[in-house]
Amino acid sequence: MKRFSSKAEYIDKIDTFVRYPLQKLSLADYMIPAAAGCPKGHLEYDLFAVVNHHTYAQSGGHYTAHVQIEEGKEAWVLCNDTILSSCTSAEAVNSEAYLLFYRRRVLASSNVINLTYQSFS
Repeated sequence: MKRFSSKAEYIDKIDTFVRYPLQKLSLADYMIPAAAGCPKGHLEYDLFAVVNHHTYAQSGGHYTAHVQIEEGKEAWVLCNDTILSSCTSAEAVNSEAYLLFYRRRVLASSNVINLTYQSFS
């Protein structure tokens, strides 16, 4: 996300809260389903990590990260240098977010449509 703006020779940090989903981020409106290799309804992604930037200068500051411990579970950890502490998924959604990491949702085998090509020769 764009978190810095420059005015003359000054660089300011943008602290505006940006809403982003923990689950089911849909990119269906922005992707061609065939190119993505799946039906249009299955272009959904779940958040698994957030890198946060603390302080007000682009050239310096402190970074932390909220990371989901296991896919599909509610267990998250806050990584702050050498200190790891438990946190909630709600804490991962914050105004210090700088980078968001999503993974594509896994389809259940019952939801996958198998198309076969039959040659008529």
